[in-house]
This record gives sequence, structure tokens and C-alpha cells, in this order.
Amino acid sequence: MLLKMIYTVTQNYGLAIIFFTIIVKLAMLPLTLSQNKSMMEMNKIQPLIQDIQKKYPKDKQKQAELTTQLYKEHGVNPMMGCLPLLVQMPILFALFRALRNPVEYVFGSETLFQVADTSFLWLKNLSSPDIITIGGFAFPFIFPIVAAAATFIDTKMTMLKNDKKKEKQKDGKQNQPENPGESMQKTMLYMMPLMIFWWGRSFPAGLSIYWAVSTLFSIAQRKIVERISLSKEKGTQAIERRK
Repeated sequence: MLLKMIYTVTQNYGLAIIFFTIIVKLAMLPLTLSQNKSMMEMNKIQPLIQDIQKKYPKDKQKQAELTTQLYKEHGVNPMMGCLPLLVQMPILFALFRALRNPVEYVFGSETLFQVADTSFLWLKNLSSPDIITIGGFAFPFIFPIVAAAATFIDTKMTMLKNDKKKEKQKDGKQNQPENPGESMQKTMLYMMPLMIFWWGRSFPAGLSIYWAVSTLFSIAQRKIVERISLSKEKGTQAIERRK
């Protein structure tokens, strides 16, 4: 397993998980960029989709046919938004299994596991949850909090970006019906961080580290992509003004 190979090099369990996370995110970069491109196109055609909904308010079949045709014309795949998460799920399950049984999947033998340093920062064992006990009750500690906060920030940034694009597309038009996807996103803004925080009570601390690093990487990646896109857009506008 990749995690085992990285640990062999670093000889540090926590660093091995962090480097494993970064390698996974870099490997998924082409897929993530394709997702961003597809979502940008999706935002561009939202006014056209809403026009179809207004034109055929009672004919759901006609709406579906014309919307599908619109997706094909603009090269948009509605499922692309879920694809990176679907790809990550098997990785999460594999990592969960490895962290629950590090002797078999990381260290290779009980002897190596006993002499290995499985601690990281304040954590004595990354296979155990990162929790603090208060009054006999276990509460998620630092990494679950960081993972939950990062997930909230990541989702909020996406929503703010979509809201800005929506405002630009209005151009004085009347308020348009809310996209069902936006309602789901608003629900997940609070639901997902709470779930990640609560899972921290029972899941291995290594999994919280993976989620925290993965989400922080996504936030940094999004900001870089946005800056590159903005720079290209300004360059294109400058060229058009010169013509």
C-alpha cells in the first residue's frame, strides 16, 4: 500500500498520512480541474436552464429533454460535481481499514509495530480517536475540529463564489427560482461539518488528519485556480480592448 511505502521513507506515522493525502490530491488534480471547468460551464448556462423552466413550467419531460440537450451542446456533465467525492470514498475506506489494522497494512509485523513511533504531535496513537475526556464524556479534539472547520470554510467559499456569479447573471432581471442544488449545498454547509466533527469521537485520528489536510489542500488549490482564471480573464479583456 502507498501509505506503507511512504512510512518506510519518513519513519513518521503522522507525516506518512499527510504525504499520502497530498499525493492523493495531486493524483486527483486533473479530475478536479475537469470538475471546476464543468461547474463553470454549468453556472454559465443556468439562465438558459431557468428560461426552459419558465417556458415549460408544467412539462417536466420537456424540461428534462431540453436541459439534457443543453448539457450536450455545452459539454457539461452534471455528475462531474460528485465524481471527485465518489473517487475519494474507496480511498477513505482503505485508509480507515489500514489505520484500524496498522500491523498488517502499514508496519508489516507485530514486532515492527511495537518498536515503531506511532505518535504524532500530542497524539500517542493515530489508530485511536483524537478525543478529550471531560467529566467522563469523550469529545472530539483538535484534528476533528480542524477537519470540520475546514469543510465549513470550503463549502462556504464555494457558495459565495456561486452567489457572486448569480448576481452577475441577473443584470436587472427579476429574481429567479432557486436551483435545487443550491438548497442541498446550504444544508450540507452545516450538516457535513457536524458529521465530520461527531465521527471524530470514534474514527481513528489519522482519518481526521487525512480529511483536514485534504480539505485545506482543496481550499488552497481553489484559490490558486481562481487567481489563474482571473489573470487569464484580465489578459483576454486587455487584448479585446486593443482590437
